[in-house]
Parts: sequence; structure tokens; C-alpha cells
Amino acid sequence: MDIKNLIKVNIINIVLLLLVCGLYLFFDNVLEMSSGFTIGVTAVLAVFWAVYAIYSNYTLLVSDKDDDVNSKNYTKKLLNKLKTTGNVKTFAQERATLCRVYESVVSRKSYVEGKGTYTKLYDLYELTESQIIRNIENATEYVSTYDYISGRDTGYMRRLANESTVLLDKFNKLMELSVSYDDTSRDYDTRELDDMIENLEKMKDIGKGKLGA
Repeated sequence: MDIKNLIKVNIINIVLLLLVCGLYLFFDNVLEMSSGFTIGVTAVLAVFWAVYAIYSNYTLLVSDKDDDVNSKNYTKKLLNKLKTTGNVKTFAQERATLCRVYESVVSRKSYVEGKGTYTKLYDLYELTESQIIRNIENATEYVSTYDYISGRDTGYMRRLANESTVLLDKFNKLMELSVSYDDTSRDYDTRELDDMIENLEKMKDIGKGKLGA
């Protein structure tokens, strides 16, 4: 959870509560209104304050859950941000490629989990997904800071899209091997699988794909 946002939200809630208390004192002492009217108005304001306080904290909590890669809304939020950031007509093809690649990988998640979360195939899935997510995040950052005035294309988005496509092709090839042979039987040569996992681990460690890399 983002502690800074949590603090900001609840500081606002405290300020609003103090305002409600201040209105009670104002009605009661300054305007000298009847206690029934003062209590009634204050009670209504207090209810609105309580609803807002609960809603603001709940919204913050839900937003944090959506940042979890396993949440149902994560994929939608991640891809929507890439699609809508900056000038949506610029790098439209590269954005579409990155979205397609990610959706293709994620569509096999249930199959991979069915094979077991302690298999090499599951390790490959997690590393592949993580790298493509990193590419999408880098692409989103790039288009948010891109110089749309000069329109100079450095090829960065194209490289991210191509890298992700190659990664998907390799992932699909190894998925086909898994369908053809039982992953637990070890009847097929796993050297290519091991090599890809090793390469993805290196990419994760050195942060390949980041802006400026």
C-alpha cells in the first residue's frame, strides 16, 4: 500500500471531521441555534463524513489490489494505460503488438498452473510474463515522455515490440513441447527450456529493456 497516499487521504478526512465539529460549535455558540437543530445538522454532516472516509480508504485499498499482477483488473489496467498514454495514434502498431503479446502469454496461465507451480514450465511462464510487463511499463513511460513535436523516432518502441514478439515465439515453441510431452516425465530434452530460463533470469538481473539501457 502507498503509505503517502494513505496519509494524505486520512489527513483530509481529519480536516473534514474538524470542520464538522467546528460547525457544531458555530451553530451552538455563535448562532445560538436550538440544540435539536444543531445536533440534527451535525449528525447529517457526520454521516456524510463517515461515508466519505470509508469510501476514500476503500478506493485506495482497491487501487492497491489492482496493482497486484494476480488481480483480475491488473491486465486491463496495465494495457489500458499503454493504449491511452500520450498521443494514441503515435506508435499505435507497437502498442498493439505489446498488448497482443501480453494477452497471448496470460491466456496460457491456467494451463501452466495446472502443470504445477514448481515446474520449469511455470518458472518460464513467470519470467516471460515479468519481462513483457517490464517492456510494457517501459513503453508506457516512453510514450508519456516522447517528443511529439519533433516526432523523432529512435526505434525504442520498435525494439521493445520486436523483443516481446521473439520472446512470445520462443515461449509458444516450448509450450508446444509441453503439450506433446508430459512435463513431469522428463522424456524430452529440456536444454532449450533451461537456456531460455537462464537468459530470462539474466535479463531480470541486469534490467534489460529499461529506458537508457
